[in-house]
Parts: sequence; C-alpha cells; structure tokens
Amino acid sequence: QAARLAHHLDRHPELDPVDVGYSLATTRTRFDHRAVIIGTTQQELLERTRALASSTPASGVVTGVARPGGLAFVFTGQGSQRHGMGRELYAAYPAFATTFDAVIDLLDQRLAGHTPVPLREVLLGDADPQLLDQTLYTQPALFALQTALTHLLSTWGITPTAVAGHSIGAIAAAC
Repeated sequence: QAARLAHHLDRHPELDPVDVGYSLATTRTRFDHRAVIIGTTQQELLERTRALASSTPASGVVTGVARPGGLAFVFTGQGSQRHGMGRELYAAYPAFATTFDAVIDLLDQRLAGHTPVPLREVLLGDADPQLLDQTLYTQPALFALQTALTHLLSTWGITPTAVAGHSIGAIAAAC
C-alpha cells in the first residue's frame, strides 16, 4: 500500500499533504497493521513513504499493530468555561436540555442563598459574562454542561470505556 501511495504522490505532486492524510485516515479500511508518516515538507513525506514501502527504518515513520481499545472521555476543569457555552446544544437537543435542567435544578437548590443570579442564567449567557469566571459559578456550570453533554452522546450510542477528568472534571467523570 505504501508503494502504491508513493507512486500516486509522484504522479500528483499538486496534492496537499493535509488532504492526503485526511483522506487516508477517514476513507480507507482500518487494517490491523498501521503506519504513520510524520514530516514537515512534501519531499520529506514522500521520502518517508518510500522508506515505509521498502521496509527501511526511517525517522518520522511509525508502524505498529492496532490493539482493541475503546473510547475515553476527558472532562475539563476550571478555565475551559465560555460565556454562552451549551446554549445551542440546549436549544437543539431535548436530551441535552432535559439532563441540563435536572442537574441545574439540583445545583441551584444546593447553592440557594449563595448565588445571587441563578446558574442557568449565568451559563446560558443571560447574565453578566464575568460571573462565569467566579468559581462559585464556574465549577457547577462545567459540571452541568459536561453531565448533559455526556448524556446527549449516550443517546447517540457514544459511550466511553474510560473516563478521566481534572478538578471539577474529575467529579463529572466519576458521575
């Protein structure tokens, strides 16, 4: 396959390496034996493709055998928040909105008396954007967003085999 690719690239030097890499990664059968070619110029990539074709060890050529694996979700901590995050998901996907509302309602009950502005207003962008940078709002908002997003993904059949998180993301991952 590498020899065929090198021959094709020789005949079509106008091809963008990014487009070639994208096409190779997304349109071909995923065989057990795999290779990755890393380079910064077209010439480098072509030389390394030829090296792979001839089974010659080369810098920037990584080969291996795929192992069964799974999907991991990594949940972020404070600092990843953005004003209005989740607003479009909330409007477009009832599964997201339902879970988001349930989590927000529970968090608002726990935060009653501590937050002058309801969490939903802060997160969905109806309140002062600077409030979202206050830890009192940031961490519950990230937890609600990540929990609702994970539920939405699960309704599409996308579930992780492993989870990890940082700070409040570790709590979202645990849930």
